[in-house]
Amino acid sequence: MEVLAHLRSCSDVWGGAITTILRGDEPLLRAVNPLVWIRGTDYLRRSYRDNCRNFADQRAALLDELRMLPDAQWLQHITVTGAGARRERSVADYASRLALHERSHWRQMARLVGTA
Repeated sequence: MEVLAHLRSCSDVWGGAITTILRGDEPLLRAVNPLVWIRGTDYLRRSYRDNCRNFADQRAALLDELRMLPDAQWLQHITVTGAGARRERSVADYASRLALHERSHWRQMARLVGTA
């Protein structure tokens, strides 16, 4: 349950950053740590089914948005502050971060399900 709640939190933060970049109306984005973000949610109290459904819906919406992007928009970026030096992060950066981060957690979940 905790792993899925964590994945939702990361998706909120990093998927939200993608949406912010694509809207193009914000020149700066304040970094948010998903481990801090989750404290402001009820994800750890929700049922596995509810978390899974919400995560799947959120991911489907993000993938629909990303599938439609022209190549140039993958490079669209924003300046991220609040976590050390300012950094430029693109849509591709955040999408890669989500995919790589989730890969290890999905393996972890598969092991958990296999032992249940």
